[in-house]
Formats: sequence, structure tokens, C-alpha cells
Amino acid sequence: MNRFRENLILIREGKDPREIRDEFVKVEGILSDVYGAMMNEEPYHGLEHIHLKVLEASGLYLESVREFMKFYEDNDNDHFIYAGLKAN
Repeated sequence: MNRFRENLILIREGKDPREIRDEFVKVEGILSDVYGAMMNEEPYHGLEHIHLKVLEASGLYLESVREFMKFYEDNDNDHFIYAGLKAN
């Protein structure tokens, strides 16, 4: 998550988003792994609500990165806005 935030800061400072594409691919892979692992995890009794919150947050970050990655398909800068809103 911190890495995702740092990359968004780079964009705001005028870096070309294409320069950080590989970083976002890595972040997407990590978040996808975390989300998948959590989906298959059975939380301890009494911690189900926390598990669901973390799972939901992980899913939102994953959706956000995937939204950002759509920029590379169509070059539409609006994906930055939608990705940022999802991450927030």
C-alpha cells in the first residue's frame, strides 16, 4: 500500500506514468496474492469481522491498482482519478 501511495506521488510530481508501469505491475501482483490468500484463509473465531474489513480493504486497493492500469490500455487520464478515489 505504501508503494502504491509513493507511485501516486511520483505521478503528481510530473513523472510520466509509463515510467512507473512496472512498479504498478509488481504492486498489482502483490495485492492479488494477498487478496487471494485472504480469500482462502479461515479467520480465528471472534476475528471474523476484522478479517472481513482487511479483506475488503485489500480488495479496494486491488481494484484501485487495476483501475490505474487501465490507463495503459486507453491512455485516459481519468483512470488516475478513479483509482485515487478507490484507494482513498
